[in-house]
Amino acid sequence: MIGTPGSANETTKPAPRWLLPVFAIILAGFFAVLQLSKWPARLRYPGEENFIQGTSLTEMLHLRQGIPIYALPSADGFDAANYGPLYYLLGAKQSEESR
Repeated sequence: MIGTPGSANETTKPAPRWLLPVFAIILAGFFAVLQLSKWPARLRYPGEENFIQGTSLTEMLHLRQGIPIYALPSADGFDAANYGPLYYLLGAKQSEESR
């Protein structure tokens, strides 16, 4: 059967080997430009970038008030310390001096 799809006479030309890497670079470049274009708005945003910033600030304020942030768990409340103690100590000291 001559001329039927899938026969041995039909030749298909494969895509050039350089096409996939070029497409990947163009796609990565597109997303890089997209993210970089959002930076000015994110740098000027006055609020928290994510919920961890608020948690860290709360931990630093608790430290300034003398509330232990590494206390045993209780039914009254729970403080989730995301970073090590030095981070909170330096942040609490810095926030005292900026007042």
